[in-house]
Amino acid sequence: MTVLPVLAQTNVGPTVTDGSRVGKVVMPDTPLASDIVPLARPKVPERQDLSPEVQDKIQKFKRDAQAYLDRQQALKKQLQGANDQERARIREQLEALRLKWLERSRELREEFRDRAAELREKLRDHAPVIDSARDTARDPHSNRGR
Repeated sequence: MTVLPVLAQTNVGPTVTDGSRVGKVVMPDTPLASDIVPLARPKVPERQDLSPEVQDKIQKFKRDAQAYLDRQQALKKQLQGANDQERARIREQLEALRLKWLERSRELREEFRDRAAELREKLRDHAPVIDSARDTARDPHSNRGR
């Protein structure tokens, strides 16, 4: 049985052969600030709005995350075209930045864990209701949200 090589080709469009793309890396455009749509929590009558304190923490976290990403991008741009010594220094900066971010994330998780324990203690009388709600939320076969 003979198979024609033409039938195995997957490129159905014309191939650029004028040399205009030789050696060029095509990079996607970075999104503009106006392209990023903030996620909003849907309004549910049973759900209370977040307290201003929590909203402030969320906004601060978002600002910190954006600053981290901006700094990381700047260091990655410096990495292109740097010599070996500069690359080593930039890699160390990237690692230090990552470790700082991880430490901050750990602190926030610990803070949230402590706050959750404090709230559980305050709401000890409501423990059965809270446990029931948590179990319902974790159960993938529940009718939550339907």
